[in-house]
Amino acid sequence: MENYFQTQGEVILPGIDEKVMLPRNVWFRYDGEVKSLLGNLVRTELIVHDFIDLNRSRVLEILEWPMNQLALSAAKSMMRTKKPGIDQMIAYCFPHQLPHTSSMAYVIAKRKDLDRSKSIFADGHESGEFIREISAQRILQEALESENVNLDVTKFEGEDFADIGGLLALRRALRQGVPGLVLPTFKTRPALRWEQVEAFGDF
Repeated sequence: MENYFQTQGEVILPGIDEKVMLPRNVWFRYDGEVKSLLGNLVRTELIVHDFIDLNRSRVLEILEWPMNQLALSAAKSMMRTKKPGIDQMIAYCFPHQLPHTSSMAYVIAKRKDLDRSKSIFADGHESGEFIREISAQRILQEALESENVNLDVTKFEGEDFADIGGLLALRRALRQGVPGLVLPTFKTRPALRWEQVEAFGDF
C-alpha cells in the first residue's frame, strides 16, 4: 500500500503547482481524471483496507469475482454515506483513515468529462482543500502574495477557502497561455464569492 501513495517528502499540488512538505502521518495521491468519482473513492478505500491486493494475479481476481462484487457493493453504499453528494461532484479531496494507525491518506481526483476551465479550477480547489486539511494555509497566502493578489486567506473557511486555490489555478493557467478560460459556474453549489473574484481581477 505504501507504493500506492506518496508517504513522505514534497508533493507538488495540482493546479496551483505549489510544493508542500507532507506532515508526519499524512500520505498523498493525485489521481487526476477518473471515469467515476465514486468508483475511484471505493477502489482507494478497498486498497487502504487491504481488500484489493495490487499485486494479485488476474486469475485470482476472476476466481474471487463474486466476493469482490459483494465487497464493492457494500463499499459503494458506505462511501455514499461518508461523502454525501459524491454522484453530483466534479472533484474531491478525500481523507482515508489508515487502519490501526493515526495516519491519513488524502486522494485528489476529478471527473474526466470537465471543460478546461472547470478541470483547472477543480485541481486548484481540491489542492486548497488539502492545504486546509493539513493546516498549511500560509502556503496559499504566500502564493497569493507572489501573484500580487490582495486577499487574506484567514478570512475564509471551508469551500470558500478552497475556492481561492481554484481561482489561483485559473490565474496561473491564464498566465501560461492556456486559451479560452472562463470563471466556472456550478449547478450543485453556490457561486464564487464576489470579493474573491474581484481580488483576482483577470483570475
